[in-house]
Amino acid sequence: MKFGRLLVKEFVKVENRRSYWLCECDCGNTSIVMGVNLRHGGGTNSCGCASKEAIASTGKLRPSKSLAPAGPDYRRLWKIRVGMIARCYDPRQLFYKDYGGRGITVCDEWLHSFDAFYFWAIASGYSPELSIDRKNNDEGYSPDNCKWSTAKEQAHNRRSSKRYEAFGESKVLEEWGRDSRAVVCKNTIKIRVANGWDFQSAMTTPAMPRRDRALLGHQGRRKKTEKRIETC
Repeated sequence: MKFGRLLVKEFVKVENRRSYWLCECDCGNTSIVMGVNLRHGGGTNSCGCASKEAIASTGKLRPSKSLAPAGPDYRRLWKIRVGMIARCYDPRQLFYKDYGGRGITVCDEWLHSFDAFYFWAIASGYSPELSIDRKNNDEGYSPDNCKWSTAKEQAHNRRSSKRYEAFGESKVLEEWGRDSRAVVCKNTIKIRVANGWDFQSAMTTPAMPRRDRALLGHQGRRKKTEKRIETC
């Protein structure tokens, strides 16, 4: 099979669950290339001669047909896209079962064009401290379903994070604790829910004044004492 300028000649080895292949380039050179980089947009389509030609013609290390400006953002976004595609299409990837294994895909626009992904990222609030995040974890990577999030926001959006319904919205407990409609802290909400409260009631019912809580606690202890005495 041929990928770009590379003709696959023979299998070389498997290392860290990744296959490596000996390829011959159109220029005559040979190189060993990881299989996923050949098949799924990993960016390896020559022995390196294509990059050298691009540098000679543009002065920048990038695909010769790319309109995206070279630089740190270019390199990081390229790696993000490669990882995104590998998670969805390479069964040997560590997290494939959580992505491609359950039907998560990359939209055709991003799958076939790095520039499409790059310019969407820049227009959608990308910055180096953020990472790509899907709004709906059961849907694939596409402009409509992706955004740039902090590590904390990513943690909240995991499938394993428990979400609670109130006011027709779904959020994790920490987000509800910061919501202006919550009249008690998140720990109080958590305790109430554990005691069987409806979630919306748990966050909107004001806490009992401390004096009243102390009195109620005293009355409860007195009743228990009286009951023990009666039993004796």
